[in-house]
Amino acid sequence: MKRNKPFIGITGSNASGKGEVVTYLQRQGYTPISLSDLLRDILKEQGLPADRVHLTQVGQQQRIQYGPGVLAQRAIDKIIAPTLQDQPETAFVIDSIRHPEEVRILQEHLPSFELWAIDADVDIRFKRSQKRGRNENAETLDDFIAQENQEKTDNPHGQQLHHTASLADHTLINNADFTQLTRLIDDLICIG
Repeated sequence: MKRNKPFIGITGSNASGKGEVVTYLQRQGYTPISLSDLLRDILKEQGLPADRVHLTQVGQQQRIQYGPGVLAQRAIDKIIAPTLQDQPETAFVIDSIRHPEEVRILQEHLPSFELWAIDADVDIRFKRSQKRGRNENAETLDDFIAQENQEKTDNPHGQQLHHTASLADHTLINNADFTQLTRLIDDLICIG
């Protein structure tokens, strides 16, 4: 089924609900792609744990070696372009966008690309991060905030979540429940 917005990119702060947005869009017919999954593949090849610290380090190494838009370019080359050749009506939701150069590459190569930033209050996000059971490397709210501040860098090869979020076409504030979040999504993708 063709969507009004065939290419949606997702950025946002840790535990803001990005995964829930992707899952909901997948149920609406979008094909999900995670730039972090490309990093997890590299970590697996290197025998490293797929925790937040290693994901951040390997992401930075990849950006230094291949340029800050490397993950977006790989997603286009390995997944999106081949799929569109076989199934041109495919709609994609691209998650884990963390650098403005990734946004630029996606905008350049994908017609109708739209970036959404997902956010929520920091205390809500910390509680969510504790519930989901991942290796988050942050045991206290202060650790969570410090870790997050490390991801808000101006380093050209680091994560630049704050700059990336500032490029968003839409910002969804996810402080409430899943029902409210889906209403916000529905408004944006015009599901009737």
